Amino acid sequence: MVAGSAFPQGMPKKIWRMISIPAEVNDNSIRAVFEAELGELKIQNWTIWEWTGGEWPEGLEEPALLWPGKAYWLIQNVTPQAEFRLGSGFSIDQSGFTYTFQPGWNLFGNPYPFPVNL
Repeated sequence: MVAGSAFPQGMPKKIWRMISIPAEVNDNSIRAVFEAELGELKIQNWTIWEWTGGEWPEGLEEPALLWPGKAYWLIQNVTPQAEFRLGSGFSIDQSGFTYTFQPGWNLFGNPYPFPVNL
């Protein structure tokens, strides 16, 4: 668990939650981050979506990779409180992080492993 996490007891079961990763991880594949805890990516186990723009729900896609600063919708149906391990990587430059916004709605996440004021 990450100190200051919105989910200090782990990711709750059967509730959609918006998540982001707080670092640049060496293996940022969806499967590497989630399958050890939740098993195979199947709707009955878990699923994850990212907003790519357009109309709802057609503007959602299942991502292959996780990136710092991006937000994702995740739901899991496997364990009451899932805990994830990101593996090795490095922290983002703490002097600032640049977001690129698209026209319309955007979802973004905190790229740091600590709370920040925007």
